[in-house]
Amino acid sequence: MYALATALVFTGRKKILAFDRGYHGGTISFPDKGNPLNLPHDFIVGKFDNIEGTQPNISNELAAIIVEPLQCAGGVRPASKEFLAYLRKAANEGLMGVIPDMTVVGKYMGGGFPFGAFGGRDNIMNLYDPYIQGPENSLFHSGTFNGNIFTLNAAIAASKLVTPEALLRLNNLGDRLRISAQKIVQDSGLASITFTGHGSEIGVHFHGDEAATVRECFFYFLLKHGFMIGFRGFICLNLLHEDESVDGMLQCIQKFVNEYLS
Repeated sequence: MYALATALVFTGRKKILAFDRGYHGGTISFPDKGNPLNLPHDFIVGKFDNIEGTQPNISNELAAIIVEPLQCAGGVRPASKEFLAYLRKAANEGLMGVIPDMTVVGKYMGGGFPFGAFGGRDNIMNLYDPYIQGPENSLFHSGTFNGNIFTLNAAIAASKLVTPEALLRLNNLGDRLRISAQKIVQDSGLASITFTGHGSEIGVHFHGDEAATVRECFFYFLLKHGFMIGFRGFICLNLLHEDESVDGMLQCIQKFVNEYLS
């Protein structure tokens, strides 16, 4: 929310390009049915991972492009490298050389505690510096839990665990789970279940007239055998998971397919 507001101030523009099924918090989300709780920004909603469908929305009126490289709530849909590269190029050209590089991070940085942060290039973040802008002209970022000692210490501890090596291992583990699970259902001749995602985030999708029933059966079958996932079909691995965890879940998925869908 503050990152978008900063982009509006920095560029002096009003329009924000977002994408269908994107989720950036309860007041900035774009489900298929719409969201009456959205903040009254001038949002333009483009087609996720669709360059041709996005092109008409690109103009020098845009203050910001907000996108998840991997949509989570929107169905664990990864964007292609080509699509993200197109957005990067469009941002450069649409803002006539001004590149509003800003990054927003959320809960995982807090190691399970409520946490959020945003940052960007110096000439953007300097808008908040009273020594540069002057106390009367600088932007301010107020909040009840800003700089909370407990949460920040949890984030510091988490940052020591979330290393590049740990993330690579975890994402490789998630890729193996997703690819192997998809092979299980394909080898069984099923088209009613598909797996999407990237790395540690995996989405399970159910298709056909019995989709809702199969989703419930899948959830409760895994739960009965000691594997808890999101009811909508969301699997998220964490740093404590090992190869044995993935092996066990794959065996459970195979058993589900054999018992319920054969």
